[in-house]
Amino acid sequence: MKVGNLVRSRHDYSYHGIVIEVGPAETSTDHGENVCKVQWFDGDVSFEFVRILEIISETQRVIK
Repeated sequence: MKVGNLVRSRHDYSYHGIVIEVGPAETSTDHGENVCKVQWFDGDVSFEFVRILEIISETQRVIK
């Protein structure tokens, strides 16, 4: 999982969002990089386990 990935919930395909942080400080002690912070398109921000998210589109790294 990378910052900038477009994701959706495996439980409800209508929820789409962008990964804004992987392994946030708030959860890193207990879960390491198994959790990410997602900005959902409905405006909500939440912490989600990576395994319950499905990547729709991966971030491409631009080399200059």
